[in-house]
Amino acid sequence: MAEEVPQKRGRGRPPGSKNKATLIREMESTIAPPRMFHGNCFDIMADDELIPMGSVNLVLCDPLRVRLAKNTMSRRVLLRVLLVALMSLNVEGASIDAGSMHSCALLTYGKVVCWGYNERGELGDGTTSDSTTPVEVSGITTATSLAVGSAHSCALLVNATVMCWGKNSEGELGDESVEEDYLSGVAIPVKVSGITNATSIALGSAHSCALLTDGTMRCWGSNYSGKLGDGTTTSSSTPVEVSGITMATSIALGGGHSCALLTDGTMRCWGYNYIGQLGDGTTTSSSTPVEVSGITTATSIALGDSHSCALLTDGTMRCWGSNYRGQLGDGTTTDSTTPVEVSGLPLYLSPPPPSPPPNATGVPPPPSPPPNATGVPPPPSPPPNATGVPPPPSPPPQKSLVLVDYESSALGYSVLTAVVLSILVWIGA
Repeated sequence: MAEEVPQKRGRGRPPGSKNKATLIREMESTIAPPRMFHGNCFDIMADDELIPMGSVNLVLCDPLRVRLAKNTMSRRVLLRVLLVALMSLNVEGASIDAGSMHSCALLTYGKVVCWGYNERGELGDGTTSDSTTPVEVSGITTATSLAVGSAHSCALLVNATVMCWGKNSEGELGDESVEEDYLSGVAIPVKVSGITNATSIALGSAHSCALLTDGTMRCWGSNYSGKLGDGTTTSSSTPVEVSGITMATSIALGGGHSCALLTDGTMRCWGYNYIGQLGDGTTTSSSTPVEVSGITTATSIALGDSHSCALLTDGTMRCWGSNYRGQLGDGTTTDSTTPVEVSGLPLYLSPPPPSPPPNATGVPPPPSPPPNATGVPPPPSPPPNATGVPPPPSPPPQKSLVLVDYESSALGYSVLTAVVLSILVWIGA
């Protein structure tokens, strides 16, 4: 057996040893990228261990390897985490709407997704294939609101223009075209002609309308029974002005009729009226707006296929039109050509009106006697907490419920997305 030669002490390295640079290069080649858990979480590298984000057991590692991994992988980990954050931002919904056989959602960063029936391009993805999961509408990136009709859809963009897609056999897309085949449509969004200052949009079964910044309205599509409100019954593939509407604050469309809420709390409706859905006390259809009887304090409106409703400032509701299934809510199934009160309300969607102040009768209260009118000096007041018993703790301040509207404009989310993407480019550099 050979005799073992002892190593010499000194500054030199033992034979066969490796310098630090070589050791680091070899260890770098063995470092695996961070592992992914649950599709969204990553192993975060600590000083002496890998800590998965989530309920995953700790994975112990060699300290030198971990420190080396932190230096060489930090940018890659941060890049992936930011990508996940950006993906999370992109799936938050701002609003939803539904048609006969398809549904759509406006996402918080300005895009629109749709799903369901797609024979006439209702989903707007460039195909006519149905989808059981949401697909992205082509070319829509700055939408601020969304409306869905029976078989077509429209989006209001941040620049106040309108894009529509889907069924177009009646010109309901508003781009000056009409599809001759009832079963065909437009699978990619097209721009509505002449609309550049819209503030809101609404869709019916085969017609569309936009409210403009000046309080006027434009409608296009089917004009059966005069539901475009321009004084004719001629359908139009381009927007036409609704007659006499100059102070509208919101709009709503039904199957064959349309309504507008005005600044003074009154309502105007027009179109099909075979069962009293215009609310003017008749069953005569009208191609121009007529005033709804008895509605003077409306704050919001909604329309069904053949009935209409309004919410009033006192929290009560009025409905009119078809009541075949009790949709007017008045405890009967009798149709009504004028508004009837919905039973069981007020519905306080906003805080109830304040209680009247005491002595609201108008009679002045008797005068209060002056302090110590008897001339007898009052007894001295005891000092605070003279009993020696500690006072009860004061109740915590009451917190009021504040409802916040998180439906921000697409522009803000576009800016945020741009900032995140800029950071990603810097990290990947």
